[in-house]
Amino acid sequence: MLAHATEQGRPVALSARGRQIAVAPTRESVASRQYPLTRSVFMVLNTDAAHPLSTATVEFLRYVLSSQGQAAMRREGNYLPLPHEVATHQRKMLALVP
Repeated sequence: MLAHATEQGRPVALSARGRQIAVAPTRESVASRQYPLTRSVFMVLNTDAAHPLSTATVEFLRYVLSSQGQAAMRREGNYLPLPHEVATHQRKMLALVP
């Protein structure tokens, strides 16, 4: 979003349907989902018995979901870290993967 701002295209404040006040496209408004034009990035894993996850994949996911990995996402600048509750839940789900 803000990473793609150029002289030809700039972020603009928007209001959601039914709201009169426009919300500026800041990192905070996107993270809190107040800015009405956001998107999520999802990762889906096939974890059935015929397709077990490799050790490297599991370790990578553990890192991404760790506080250190989430801090790296914050520093990277173009992506937002997961809410703490979501990262915690996903770490628990990862522990169940065979």
